[in-house]
Amino acid sequence: MGGMRETEQADEPFYRTFLGRWLFLVLPLGTLSAVLCRYWVDLPVAHWCWLRRSQIDGLAYPKHVPNLLVLAESFGTWSGMLIVTVLILELDYSRRRRLFRYFTSIFWAGLIVNLMKLFITRIRPRGFRFCDPDLVLQLNSISIDWTPWDSAFRSVEGSFPSGHTAVAFATCVVLSFLYPKGKRIFLLLAILVGAQRILACAHFPSDVIVGTMIGLLVGGACTVFSPLARFCDRLEAPKLRQPDSSAEERKEP
Repeated sequence: MGGMRETEQADEPFYRTFLGRWLFLVLPLGTLSAVLCRYWVDLPVAHWCWLRRSQIDGLAYPKHVPNLLVLAESFGTWSGMLIVTVLILELDYSRRRRLFRYFTSIFWAGLIVNLMKLFITRIRPRGFRFCDPDLVLQLNSISIDWTPWDSAFRSVEGSFPSGHTAVAFATCVVLSFLYPKGKRIFLLLAILVGAQRILACAHFPSDVIVGTMIGLLVGGACTVFSPLARFCDRLEAPKLRQPDSSAEERKEP
């Protein structure tokens, strides 16, 4: 057990450097991808998903696909947070202080997304009139309009950005930092959450990409490149046991 912890500590500086460099590529690449999707990908993909979700002309997803994606969606919800919390408390109780970093990442990812939704209105694909043959006239319905507060509480107009995806990728970064051996599993679960949001007609691809960027940057701020990350490091550091002065005095002749 001690040897395993020493190995984790030895690999930590390398992993911090790798994670930090990788996350700083997210902003330019993610912005470019979101813009490209906004103008050339969102409508065709959303229309394809809408046909299968509505089972138009007999089109439908294979039976196992929705079930798998619904299960994966929990990785970006409160139920997933509860499962992760129970697992850490049960399997890694000695380092339960790690939960602070995990909860902090979820809180900030959710807060940033909800604040953006207050000021940005975008109709979800399921509220988009794909049955109307003249889709060009509906382009204004998918544009991002800066209309604070008036539609903040209407779910159908809260497409941008994807909150589930932001929480899932923030969770992915933090758990990958804390438990590097599971990074591939965490990344796969986060990707499945984004895919589920698109296939369920809850978000356009560009919404999911922006949610991914928010999650990755919040996760990075909680792990490698902010004062918050350094505070979490100090909180999670094992406390050194103080020598028992009375025992030392008894040993003296």
